[in-house]
Amino acid sequence: MTRAAGIRNTFLLAAALIMGQAAHAQWCPNNPAAGSSDTCLGDYSLQSTIAAGCCGVASADTAVGFGTLMHNTTGAENTAIGSVALYWSSTASYNTAVGYASLMGNQTGEGNTALGAQTLEVSQGAIDNTALGYLALNLDTTGYENTATGAIALINNQTGNENSALGYGALYFNGSGSLNTAIGGTALASLTSGSNNLALGVDAGRNYSGAESNNVVLANRGIAGESGVTRIGSNGTQTRAFIAGIYGATSSSGTWVLVNSAGQLGTTTSSRRFKEAVADMGAASSDLMRLRPVTFRYKPPYDDGQGTLQYGLIAEEVAAVNPGLVQFGEDGQPLAVRYHFVYAMLLNEVQQQHSAIAGQSARLAEQARNLDRQAAEIAGQRAKIASLQTAIEELALRLAKLEGH
Repeated sequence: MTRAAGIRNTFLLAAALIMGQAAHAQWCPNNPAAGSSDTCLGDYSLQSTIAAGCCGVASADTAVGFGTLMHNTTGAENTAIGSVALYWSSTASYNTAVGYASLMGNQTGEGNTALGAQTLEVSQGAIDNTALGYLALNLDTTGYENTATGAIALINNQTGNENSALGYGALYFNGSGSLNTAIGGTALASLTSGSNNLALGVDAGRNYSGAESNNVVLANRGIAGESGVTRIGSNGTQTRAFIAGIYGATSSSGTWVLVNSAGQLGTTTSSRRFKEAVADMGAASSDLMRLRPVTFRYKPPYDDGQGTLQYGLIAEEVAAVNPGLVQFGEDGQPLAVRYHFVYAMLLNEVQQQHSAIAGQSARLAEQARNLDRQAAEIAGQRAKIASLQTAIEELALRLAKLEGH
């Protein structure tokens, strides 16, 4: 034995004494014939490898602690530190397990990293998982490419793949859902099988408890049963929103965006396929004539500092005339006028006025034609009268001649 090897052996045995395992401390020297360089320290660490001839055919494995890599035979480049870490691993390679029972059940899975007591404990053939924190990914069996950072993060995941959980209890109940990202303590904690969700913030998406999928929630707990929804912030907590890249950016097409009292954004739809009970507006738009257009300026707390002169209506006054033209707030008070309704009513009024004017024009045209006919008749009568006058004058001349004789 070389001096260097002797010093190394002495160091490892000293470490074993400190750990209270001196009686069973084992040293696996390099085995040039097998090309291996395993290190084991602790009762039954690398036991199967040693039984096969100290280091057998395994390569560059490190086992520190009771029962670490106990059943390893041909696995290479594994690192197990902590009692029964990688206990059942036999042929798997490239795993790192640090902590009591970490990757304990793994047999063939490769490329896993488990740091913390009982992390990836029951994993069998899972690959490329990363677990950091007590019980993180504890029940994972075959799920792959998951990342769990935080105590009990993804603890119940079994077959879900490509999930990322950062924070205590994030994705806690997820069992088979895949492609989820949860950042924040207990984010998506109740989700069981949903996929493609993104949750950011403490308790974000906490209300999802089943197969909800394709949701994006930021600082919002979400609503159970929904899928394909984006929620940013929470009503009553965030009271203003600023989004860059909208103001001054021209969009030559598209439609208006509306928001309801629940904070949901949407656009109006005009297609018949979305509507029922369609009927002519009739006289409903006559209420517009009872409204009072006003000019005003917003009070300083609600103004952007410009003090711009505004033109519009007063919601309370409109509500007194036609409540359907007003959007009410969560407190039941009039909040805003639904001007997009007013535009349609104005169109109805314009059409009615146009129809009335067209009727009047038709009547005036008929009256003009009647006047033309009357004028023609009068002209005819005048011609007849003139002819009669001429005849009378001729008759008078004849009578005068007769009397002269």
